[in-house]
Amino acid sequence: MIAGKDQLTYGSNGTVSTLYMKGKNLLYPPKRNDLGQLRGGIPICVPFGKNAELFGWPSHGILRNTDMVPRLSQGSKVFLTSSDAKLFGKYNEMPFEMNAIYTYGFLNASTFGMSVAIEQHNEKGKSIPSNMCFHPYFLTPNDSREPSKTIEVKAGDTSFQIRDMQLGDCKKGKMLPMPKDGKVEIIIPSQGTIIMTAPKFGALNIWRDSLDFICIEPVETFPELFNTEKGSFMNPDREIKLSMFLEFIEE
Repeated sequence: MIAGKDQLTYGSNGTVSTLYMKGKNLLYPPKRNDLGQLRGGIPICVPFGKNAELFGWPSHGILRNTDMVPRLSQGSKVFLTSSDAKLFGKYNEMPFEMNAIYTYGFLNASTFGMSVAIEQHNEKGKSIPSNMCFHPYFLTPNDSREPSKTIEVKAGDTSFQIRDMQLGDCKKGKMLPMPKDGKVEIIIPSQGTIIMTAPKFGALNIWRDSLDFICIEPVETFPELFNTEKGSFMNPDREIKLSMFLEFIEE
């Protein structure tokens, strides 16, 4: 059974707001915290984190602050584009523009996929550094916080347990290498297991600044590689496409 459209909602900026699978919403809803910081949903960040400041953009880039225009709906798939509102920026005083297309869809009732395709153009035909990131805020129910329960993240040979008393450590973020197969298992007590598959990503960031959610973020490369030979780049007039799939298994 293909999941119905009522199981997926998204905001004007294209951020996935709610994602229901098997009757459960997996996402913390987008809202601003007491400090006015935006949290929630699944925003797409280009470039990731403080790297955006080199473009003169807010942290995590400008995609989540840009209106996305619905273009087409086919069965369980939704397509959105920024073509009507091109993203303009500067890097090292060089102007460029960027177009983005999002594709969201359900493969079946328990598996959701999303992708983003981006092109950048500039008059000099030069590449610019990038570090794309999917930034899901997975909901952590109140009863998942009992002392006997922990959130567990399994990435290849690495297993990482998250308890509420580790909130301070998680605010700093924990970067791990992404397994070669791009698979990560996220076990949330009282919710279920989310199996994330994110091919072509090189790093995984674990982060939270609230007990209401946990962020498990596939990132193209480690932040310290940004704008180095080992970093990722957007070549002019050539599309970059990255995808993430989420499979949900009930507890």
